[in-house]
Amino acid sequence: MEELPQIKIKHGLNMAWDALSALEPDVVCKNALVDYDPQTSTFIIKSFGYEFRADVKHRTLTCEDDRGEVFLGKFKEFLRLGLLMYLTSAKDIPATGKLIKTSDVKGGHIYVHGTHKLPLDDLAAAHGADISGFLNKARSYGAEPVEGIGDAAIRLYPLPRVPVTMVLRVEDLEEGFLPEVRVFFDSTLDFQVAPDIGWSLAMCSCLAIMSKSKQ
Repeated sequence: MEELPQIKIKHGLNMAWDALSALEPDVVCKNALVDYDPQTSTFIIKSFGYEFRADVKHRTLTCEDDRGEVFLGKFKEFLRLGLLMYLTSAKDIPATGKLIKTSDVKGGHIYVHGTHKLPLDDLAAAHGADISGFLNKARSYGAEPVEGIGDAAIRLYPLPRVPVTMVLRVEDLEEGFLPEVRVFFDSTLDFQVAPDIGWSLAMCSCLAIMSKSKQ
């Protein structure tokens, strides 16, 4: 998997902080479904079941729960910029519950081809014979179960208005079926974040479920 260019990320982070600083906190809270502490100039965002704090004055992102620190450490290049850009771009549009394939979203080719391809084969290999492990790991990141799809399905919330749904089909040696994981977005994705941010959030979701951190 290709690493994200550090210069581009740093430049993007600075632009995102600049844009966020220029917005009215009440508007951001309504659009992005987040909270704001006026005493500390800090937005509080729920992500993967944890509370992250975006301090506009000091331009820092933190998480008070040690278990959430993995997203600001190991997975930071996939969440930091996405979180900040979401705060500046989110719209007050509720999710529809209508699922769309990653390949069908704007710029969706990056999800299925080339160096940015999502590691769905690795994810399927890790959990293709372990439904309970898949569900338990997902729950540890605040996911909710989704009924009636595949052998198991969960909905993660990397950001409040950007749910990521994963559908697992377990291996069936008798029928000759290999394990498979598919990823879906809500149909409102294009209103909430840019295509590359959607990719980052989907990648972060995959890496979280494959991680060996404690459940």
